[in-house]
Amino acid sequence: RLTGLDTGLGDFIRTHAPAAAGMGAAVYENHFIAPWATSRENEAIHKEASKIIGEATKELDVCAYLLLYGVALFNIEDNLLGILNIPEQEVFMIKKAQNYLSLIYSRYCQHLVGTARSLEPRMNQHFILSQLEKCGLVYSMENLHLDDLSDSKGLDVQAVGQYIL
Repeated sequence: RLTGLDTGLGDFIRTHAPAAAGMGAAVYENHFIAPWATSRENEAIHKEASKIIGEATKELDVCAYLLLYGVALFNIEDNLLGILNIPEQEVFMIKKAQNYLSLIYSRYCQHLVGTARSLEPRMNQHFILSQLEKCGLVYSMENLHLDDLSDSKGLDVQAVGQYIL
């Protein structure tokens, strides 16, 4: 309910696990129990970026989330496109998708939350992606792998990391 998204999870819990219906919302510290990263500074960066993402996306709906997902999917740096030897025609299509998705997200966000709020830096899709990248880097590259909820062992960081410049 806090996000405004109708996922059906509440109905599922009420039907299949009614005892869990009164449970409070999970808090950050339930999933990321210090120490879980290589430094307190990295933990603070992850927590702050997570908070920023949560506050920005709280005002969005399913359509806006899907548009953000599309923006993230096509968020490929120019130098990486060159390194991967992607054909010029495909690069053109990726760039076109990037531009269209960013424009659609911006206009939809303006429609959803109003012009003034949509122009706040925290609502900008590139700002949200930069915060998501911070979270991902700390979670995958600075994780202590303690076999708990904060562990990222299932991620193949080397497969992704080989393309980071």
